[in-house]
Amino acid sequence: PEPGGSGLEQVTLWWRVQEDCTGSWSAWSDTLTEPITGPTICSTTGTVLTSGCWYFPAATVGWYEFYTVGEDFGGNTETPPAVADDDAMYENTPPESEAYAVPEYANTPVDLGLTSWDDPGLCARGIATVASLYQFEGEATWSTIAGVMIPTSGTVSWQPSPPWEGIYRVLSNAQDNAGNWEYRNLTILNAQSEDDWFVYDVTDPIATLTCVSPPYLGSPATISYTFSDENASGTTVAGLSNVELWGWDASTGTVCVLATDTTIYGQTGPGSSSFTFLP
Repeated sequence: PEPGGSGLEQVTLWWRVQEDCTGSWSAWSDTLTEPITGPTICSTTGTVLTSGCWYFPAATVGWYEFYTVGEDFGGNTETPPAVADDDAMYENTPPESEAYAVPEYANTPVDLGLTSWDDPGLCARGIATVASLYQFEGEATWSTIAGVMIPTSGTVSWQPSPPWEGIYRVLSNAQDNAGNWEYRNLTILNAQSEDDWFVYDVTDPIATLTCVSPPYLGSPATISYTFSDENASGTTVAGLSNVELWGWDASTGTVCVLATDTTIYGQTGPGSSSFTFLP
């Protein structure tokens, strides 16, 4: 209090809102009055009030303006300022984002792409950052991909570490400049399905010739083989794309592909198939 003053009795917060950050302002309201002995005092030094605060229950998206008016025990009231003391924007619409992985089957680092967008309203503050997350096959929770935080959108190269073979599901989680997260807590996040997925596979497939019938190639021959595309851990692998039959072409004097079998596409085996070869 000032020397000889009666002391500050209460401070009133006045506020008004411009809904949706456009158009006219509401009338000033003084619905939040706090005595200096109230529960929301922020800081004191001994018994002398040095600051206070309100937990403002903003209910409408828009711009807010604020000022305070003090009143002492003598009944004297501070003159309201000509302009607001401060302002703030309230916007509670979560942003959206999407992750994608290229290629679908990989044995090298994948290109992990992210794109995001904020609420199109006039109060939207834009995207602050986008977090990338993954789940390895069999897992039920999302893990953050370390170091992959991208403003707005973009593509980064990502190598799973440790490089387990199997299915990786990817998901993105955006935050806007108002502090809203797309998925605001782990419970909500872990209930989400993936945006995209890819298979990381570094195990070489195996194909082995087993029989050539007839053994003399004067007519179309059936060349049988076995195949396998499995890994030791039993996790998901990419599966076969095709199996090529290589041999010596006497007419050109080169080793070349004599036939290609695509009927085994996507299979992991172990299994068997065959070529029909006509010299």
